[in-house]
Amino acid sequence: MNTVEIKNDKTRLAELWEKTEKTLAAKAAEKHIPLGGAFELTPRCNLRCKMCYIRMDKRQMDQIGHERTAKEWIALAKEAIEAGTLNLLITGGEPLIRDDFEEIYTAISYNPIDKQTVDNVRNGILGALRSITIAALSYKHGLLVHSSSIIWNGEGIVFAAPSGEGKSTHTNMWRQKYGTEILDGDVTALRIIDEVPYAYGLPWCGTSGEFLNKRVPLRAVVFLQRAEKNRIEKLNFQEAFIRLASRCFMLPYDERMTNQFLNVAQEIASKTDCYLLECLPDYEAVELVKKCLEKS
Repeated sequence: MNTVEIKNDKTRLAELWEKTEKTLAAKAAEKHIPLGGAFELTPRCNLRCKMCYIRMDKRQMDQIGHERTAKEWIALAKEAIEAGTLNLLITGGEPLIRDDFEEIYTAISYNPIDKQTVDNVRNGILGALRSITIAALSYKHGLLVHSSSIIWNGEGIVFAAPSGEGKSTHTNMWRQKYGTEILDGDVTALRIIDEVPYAYGLPWCGTSGEFLNKRVPLRAVVFLQRAEKNRIEKLNFQEAFIRLASRCFMLPYDERMTNQFLNVAQEIASKTDCYLLECLPDYEAVELVKKCLEKS
């Protein structure tokens, strides 16, 4: 079979499929059968694409109501299938942001996937965005800090610690008691512009669902550490630099990028008040930080 014959066969198949599709759609419409549909599992999204109109964060979602449960979506899907639906588009927002996405997809799909596959896709998207941002920031005099941050009196307060140390708990207590905005619940970008340090919320979020695409002057970096009683101390430059560098994301692609990262971390540590907060997950720890910042 030559090339011309192959092209002719493809054209005939396309024409046949178009005719079949139109016939099927016409018969379905006549009998009121929904051949296809879309399930918008959530209006939440961990990105902030300007051209998109479905991109709520967790706080906005909580203000307007709640999402359907996995059980409700599965029941709706079964009703659609029984009514003759052949194709369901699962969309959002970002449907992968739901913890029960695997349960919903597995229940209604002919090609079930496991949790590992869902996690790989979800983490792969965020991982790629993070890597790009780290590289871009390194050339823009900036870095990313594993932290939860707030906006207090128009300035950014960054609470940095390893996972599970209580960063989100602490910043949520600030919001509950003082109504402070959470700049970012997972990662904060820091940059030096005209010798002034700034804190940025990212255009996407991690597991916290909390993020604002804003820039504010950086007021302080507070390193959290669990303890049996609350205590705060101001760190000298050397201690601040070591702790800050250890809480940042770094891609040591080459010597130049590594040196840029270390230079930025050094400059931020020298220009910013940095503290070690040994604390319990209580409001006394919040008051301790607030009073310390007010005095300095």
